[in-house]
Amino acid sequence: MRKLCYLFSLLCFLLGWNPAATAAKPEAWQLGINQTQIDLSGNPVVVGQIAATFAQPGTVIVTFDGTCISSPGDRIVLAASDQPDWSPNDGNTSVEAFDDDRNRNPFSHTRAYSVGAGSYDFYAVAQNYVETDGNGIASIYGSLSVKFFPDQVLAGEARPEAFFQGISQTNIDLEGSAVVVGEISFEAPQSGRVVVRFDGKCIASLGDRIVLAASDHAGWTPNDGNVGIEASSDDVNRKSFAHSRSYLVGPGNHTFYAVAQNYVETDGSGIASIYGGLTVEYYPDLAGIYAFSAQ
Repeated sequence: MRKLCYLFSLLCFLLGWNPAATAAKPEAWQLGINQTQIDLSGNPVVVGQIAATFAQPGTVIVTFDGTCISSPGDRIVLAASDQPDWSPNDGNTSVEAFDDDRNRNPFSHTRAYSVGAGSYDFYAVAQNYVETDGNGIASIYGSLSVKFFPDQVLAGEARPEAFFQGISQTNIDLEGSAVVVGEISFEAPQSGRVVVRFDGKCIASLGDRIVLAASDHAGWTPNDGNVGIEASSDDVNRKSFAHSRSYLVGPGNHTFYAVAQNYVETDGSGIASIYGGLTVEYYPDLAGIYAFSAQ
């Protein structure tokens, strides 16, 4: 056995390969965004950017969230992205001001990317798009965050993992029971904690309350177990949302859900469109400590 270990070490030395060098710790970056009275008419505008270098392949979770103050008549598209642009459907979220007074909206958008070893840039992007009857000026306050989950970690450490599902559900009937609009299953090798996030945008019918939830079952619970949105008018009918839950898990298979339902306030059509993402982050017990970076 000692001879085999010696031969393996000698081979690694001759080839110039260090097994520990191929492993890495999870890392996280965050950038605060303070953009006041910027012109978003025309092409997409980069309001935040993070440069990150990864020692090995892995999964990157990128989130752009905060508050947008905009002009009535404008639709402001906001996106986390791996390029200085956004894509349709679940590739962005969007907000609209109702009037000059009710002109600020919270927002959240998440994307996931598979990356190889190397350097990458990730962006927070904004644009006044389609609905442009306002002045195109907006203020955006929030953050851009990047979390890296490596495919391998250092010897003796448990490996955190991240899973993501994009959600594009157009004109679905949410009347009656809760509807599962996204679902992620994975096998936990050991006990740990799971953080589940469901965010994006919902386009609803006036008179309806749409309940949205990240959950460990195909339903939702009251109070902090959900968020709810309502259209302000037939025109101002899109709202951004975010909901997160955390669960302790044991080893074995687990499934987590993005859930929606038209509930209590049902004077609309019960039809809604939901574009966003379901994210599951698994942190096993005794996992290596995150290395945090700021830009």
